[in-house]
Amino acid sequence: MPAIRQLIGAAYGTHFADQIALVSLPLVAALAFDASPEMIGVLAACQSSAHLLGSIPFGILVDQGQLRTLTILSALIAAVGFVMTTVGIVLGSLLLFGASITLAGFGVVLFGLTSLSILPKVVGNDRIAKANAGLQFPRGVEKFWGFRSRAT
Repeated sequence: MPAIRQLIGAAYGTHFADQIALVSLPLVAALAFDASPEMIGVLAACQSSAHLLGSIPFGILVDQGQLRTLTILSALIAAVGFVMTTVGIVLGSLLLFGASITLAGFGVVLFGLTSLSILPKVVGNDRIAKANAGLQFPRGVEKFWGFRSRAT
C-alpha cells in the first residue's frame, strides 16, 4: 500500500475518533458526571484548547523532528488520551476525563501537522494537490458530520 493511502487512512481514523469524542463529550459528561452546562462548556474548551495550545510548539517540533516518529507518536498520544477518558469515566474522575480529552486533542493536532509535512516527501509536485485533497477530505467530512449532528 502506498504511503499516501496509509496516511489518508490514518487521517480518516484520527479525525473520526476526534469527532466522536467531540460529539459524545456533552452526553458522557451529563450522564456519567452529572455535569452542569457550564462544566460541559469547560470540557469542550479543554478538547478545543489542544488545537490552540499545540499548533505552534508542534509546528516547530514537526519542522525539526523525524516525521515518521512523530506520526506514530501522535497516534499513541491520541490513543492514550482516548483510553484514559474511559478510565476517567470508570473512576468517576471529571478531572482525569477533561485532561484525557485534552491529551487526545494534542495527538490529533500533532497528526494533522505531521501529515501535512509528509505529503511533499511521498508524492511528486505534480500530484501534491490531489494528495492534499485526499488528506484533507476526512477532516472536512468529520467537520460537516459534526456540524450536522449538533444542528439536529
